[in-house]
Amino acid sequence: MNNKSTVLYRRLFLKQLLNRLFLAGSLLFCGNILLAESIHYLEAKKKFDKGEYLLAMLAAQRAVKEYGEQASYRYLYGVILTELKQFSEAEIHLRKAVSLEPANAEFQYRLGTALLDQSQTVMKLRSIRVGLNLSRSEGIDPEGLKVLEKTVELDSNHLEARIRLGKAYTDQNRFDETLVQFKTVAQKAPRYPQIHSYLAILYLELGMAIKAIQELTTEVKYYPDDA
Repeated sequence: MNNKSTVLYRRLFLKQLLNRLFLAGSLLFCGNILLAESIHYLEAKKKFDKGEYLLAMLAAQRAVKEYGEQASYRYLYGVILTELKQFSEAEIHLRKAVSLEPANAEFQYRLGTALLDQSQTVMKLRSIRVGLNLSRSEGIDPEGLKVLEKTVELDSNHLEARIRLGKAYTDQNRFDETLVQFKTVAQKAPRYPQIHSYLAILYLELGMAIKAIQELTTEVKYYPDDA
């Protein structure tokens, strides 16, 4: 190898080495940023699990500020805000989480319940203001209901969504559809808390007393201490 070739080879080698060092440095830098973000997120989860919602909100807020395109951060922040009854703000972050991961059934469920909780809270305040008992169907947000239906489509085993969906149908006097949801829960998880009580009440509403008694008997069998 002549001197000219040796010089070119060394230059190429140095260039490749510098590129690798730059790439390694970039990955390390990004990793440190993600680690810092994860600290806030983990802190938010920790506080949320302890029921310390205000502290959880502050930590989640920092996590979202640092990395707003992380769906799980937006989701957690939205859930925390829902617990604090800050529904309008929660809706913003839960919608963002859903837009980032539309196939995530849990994200859909939380958005649906937030929309329903908000509409029901507004309905109760209206009832107090006008001094009348408004129809429960007025507290059902149509979009919230559709989002819960979407949740069940995405995950047929999301039992919480089925329960909430069934209760919403009940408020709209759609008892046959309620029955489908509650029976599905009972079939998939016979010991699901209160499901047989829900079915008993529903059967009474439908005038099916014998079935109501059977469901109550099953509930007592599974949870005798609650009888």
